[in-house]
Amino acid sequence: MAQNDFLQKSRSDDPKSLTFGYDYGLNGISSFPLGDFAKTTQSTLPKKGLIGPDTNKLNGYAKKGFHYDVYVTYKIKKDLNFIFAIYGDQNNYNADALNTQFLQYYPSATSAVTTGSNYYIVQYVAGPYLDIPLPANFGIEIKAMAGYTTANYPGLFYITLPGTEIYTIQKGSGFGYTFGTGMKYTLPDLDGPVGLGFHININYSASNITYPGYNVTTYDAAGNYVAGYTYHVPKTMAVSILQVTFGVSVELF
Repeated sequence: MAQNDFLQKSRSDDPKSLTFGYDYGLNGISSFPLGDFAKTTQSTLPKKGLIGPDTNKLNGYAKKGFHYDVYVTYKIKKDLNFIFAIYGDQNNYNADALNTQFLQYYPSATSAVTTGSNYYIVQYVAGPYLDIPLPANFGIEIKAMAGYTTANYPGLFYITLPGTEIYTIQKGSGFGYTFGTGMKYTLPDLDGPVGLGFHININYSASNITYPGYNVTTYDAAGNYVAGYTYHVPKTMAVSILQVTFGVSVELF
């Protein structure tokens, strides 16, 4: 029996071949915030002097960013697989929008709001993964996963003539899920028990994040420490992201 005939038989007969690979965002524009994560409503932020009561809900002020995912799949049946994945999203914070709101109430020559970091959202998810073959080495992919999400909230610097207040929101976590679909192209059989696939996918990821509290640190105009307070007031934020990815996978048989 020729080597390629043997490999083809092994791939079709083995119901539990292992597939693993790496997907990465295309051109750094593949993570698009949605819903509350993208909203720029000031009344749902810890804030210095902005009009309206503070609430226990956060909006994200998030901008588009970069997505990546790393995954391992395990074949259960012909088209049905189990997948474990780590999804990561890095999104910028729309400090310009918050600064515009802040300057409605403070003189623009002596006041500003800025941030020193971005969002880093990480999901650890698992679930079923359908890989439905089509003619000419193409296939349709459908994924449905759920698990655990961690998320930071960028620190906020409220700068006025009397001094600066820094709001540092403690790292949050919560339940998350992801649905995705796309197309796959698998290269014709290589010489050896290895396959190579290329993927284009669109995913919708959502998480309900709870932040356990936040810290407020005050400095005077000369940069000297004045006071620091910790508020153990949980705050929540719904994080929804549309992810567009192009990736490659290596399949071992």
